[in-house]
Amino acid sequence: MKPGNVLVFKGDTGTYIAKVTDFGYSSLHAGDDNLIGMPISRPWNPPEHDGSRWLWHLAEAEKMDFFSLSMLWLWILFERSLACSEILPQAIFECPSNSSVTDILHHFKINNKLFPFAELMLAREPNLDSTEKVDLTEFFSLGLNPHQDGRDIGKSKFSDRLSLSR
Repeated sequence: MKPGNVLVFKGDTGTYIAKVTDFGYSSLHAGDDNLIGMPISRPWNPPEHDGSRWLWHLAEAEKMDFFSLSMLWLWILFERSLACSEILPQAIFECPSNSSVTDILHHFKINNKLFPFAELMLAREPNLDSTEKVDLTEFFSLGLNPHQDGRDIGKSKFSDRLSLSR
């Protein structure tokens, strides 16, 4: 999952609708024992999918998708802040100068800074109420976990608000 696979358009009611394309098709009919080939799209792929392995069990693939979904939400919400990286505290988020947004995300991922970045940006976000901040913080803490066994979308209250239909 990556930004290029998201279609955004205005619906009949005037609200924006986002539809994800090319997501989950490989696991739609897979059973628990089937192996699923997962593509790599840097920086959107999870840390464990480094190219050394291409086939994954369904439960592993779902957790990898949760990581990619979390990265996508992080990008949607805070792309402007990533593009203007001078607003980030350099002591915490040392970024190579003149980096692209995807380079910064990759740098954060390999240095386990994705969740600290999300947490900082959520705390600074004036357009979210305290419940939304708590729910999104929980979502990102689970989804951006660098360890696959720590990712579980079912534990996130925020996931109940998402319409994840196929």
